[in-house]
Amino acid sequence: MRTLAATLVLLLSLAALARADSAPPVPLDALIDGAEEIVVGEVLSSEGRWDGSMVVTDVRVRVDDSLKGTPPREVTLTQPGGTAMHPRLGARVTTQASSATPFGVGEHVVLFVAQRQGTRRLVGGAQGKLVVAPQPTAPAGARSARRDAAVAVGPKRLEPSASGYVGTRGMTLDELRARVDARKGAKP
Repeated sequence: MRTLAATLVLLLSLAALARADSAPPVPLDALIDGAEEIVVGEVLSSEGRWDGSMVVTDVRVRVDDSLKGTPPREVTLTQPGGTAMHPRLGARVTTQASSATPFGVGEHVVLFVAQRQGTRRLVGGAQGKLVVAPQPTAPAGARSARRDAAVAVGPKRLEPSASGYVGTRGMTLDELRARVDARKGAKP
């Protein structure tokens, strides 16, 4: 009986992972068009709290640059799930949501953000978060380029294909900025 229960727990866990990873890809242009703000910044904190009867996580990000919109110098994204102290039980409670996107303090990110009812959320779920890859160090004595001129962004590395989907070649922040500017210019 224990083996059956353990097998069911494992299968349900794997099914949940498969469901979370099987979201259809969102074209880069759809992320750009759906975002009210596109920010480049550093994750300052990620903290769970109770919101009514559910746990949510607030992710604070210092905004270093805005590719779209006019965000404040610091934005807070709210997403379902996380860990927070239960107000009555006094115990830490963890809830998981398949739509939650992991964030690490100190991570440099590009975020596609929309607001609903005054709350900032990612556009396209996890696809609305791109990680800025660290810049390779320049050889001693070499002149350093502008900070973001050749920094690749993306969960792997971005490449907009002819169909608009993300692939695996690098896209720099400057290339992403140009793509965002082109989409803003294409709007009537």
